[in-house]
Amino acid sequence: MARRRPSTLDGFRRAKGVGEKKLTDHGPAFVERIEAYCRANGVPMDAASESAVNAGKSPEHAKPVLTPSAWQALQLFRQGYSVQQVEQQMDRATSTVHRYLAQFIRHEKITDPAPWVDSATVERVTQAAREVGTQRLKPIFELLEGQVSYSQIRLVVLCRSHAGESDPS
Repeated sequence: MARRRPSTLDGFRRAKGVGEKKLTDHGPAFVERIEAYCRANGVPMDAASESAVNAGKSPEHAKPVLTPSAWQALQLFRQGYSVQQVEQQMDRATSTVHRYLAQFIRHEKITDPAPWVDSATVERVTQAAREVGTQRLKPIFELLEGQVSYSQIRLVVLCRSHAGESDPS
């Protein structure tokens, strides 16, 4: 750890002797402490070159990289916490928790946005996405006359892409 100084849980996982149990039990605490030490002492993180670590892996086979905070949020979402509950538990801004939720949806390949977006809004966003596509969210937002937030649009588009309905940007 001292040589590699991983800044992410994915980097921590690559260390010799780290399996899923150590990653889950100790990963977030280790990475946070490593980050704090490196910041305080001006030491660079991720000493092992990413290209050497990922040699031979195509991007679609690489595991998503989650920060310790995103990992913590992912665990809370797995337990069924709402966005508001995660905000309170982690003392984070709504926009940050929505970013964590999007990472959770990608990581778990969730296809149903119902836990976070009501069914009428899901239908409206889905219909608008069919009309204008999903390359960009702004056309969907504009078609819905600003009545649906970008966060909700992003979640619906992302879930629907996992269901094979369209491709998110």
